[in-house]
Amino acid sequence: MILAIVALGVFLIGKWDEPLPLRGKSWPWIFAGAAAEFVSIMVIAGDSPVREKLLWAVIGGSLLLACVMDGLLCQVYNFTWWIFLSAALALLWCRCRVLMERGFLSFDMLGILLTFIGIQLLLRERIYGTADSYAFCVCAFAETVLGLDVAGLLTHMLLAYLLLFGTQLARRNLNRKGNLQEPVPFMPYITAAFWMTLILFTTG
Repeated sequence: MILAIVALGVFLIGKWDEPLPLRGKSWPWIFAGAAAEFVSIMVIAGDSPVREKLLWAVIGGSLLLACVMDGLLCQVYNFTWWIFLSAALALLWCRCRVLMERGFLSFDMLGILLTFIGIQLLLRERIYGTADSYAFCVCAFAETVLGLDVAGLLTHMLLAYLLLFGTQLARRNLNRKGNLQEPVPFMPYITAAFWMTLILFTTG
């Protein structure tokens, strides 16, 4: 399912716009990303019904597709987020009763989510691009479905930046002020941090 979403996205982009400049060496990375997401889904949704696992796979496919776009085009088509959000809404519907029983589905949680999304939309022009802002927003929605609170949402952001700067420091791509010397796609770090956060908070 994860790879099917990626293949569908690549096909749609080729129909609407210029085809993605995918090369042979890109596919091993795509397969590796799909495998890592599959393992993550099995960890966070191991005892869940098959339909929920499939919805998580759609979310994973959307994120992986966003990583591919960001890596090749330095932009992400908005339809990617609609696929993600549709799967997250369906997942919320499936888990609504469980969330209510555990007290996760409340006005307080909704307020936290909306505040977080509002902050992301305000910061998008100052700190990072629109696609990265949208990614944090939809990821926050999916994280809320699993009952993560404000600490979980902030942990995701912190992990994404730690992964980015740790990797770029090792690659010597940071200047003396700590800024990137050459821009790099942020989506892979957001995606990796997303799954790491979910595993941390659901298994901890």
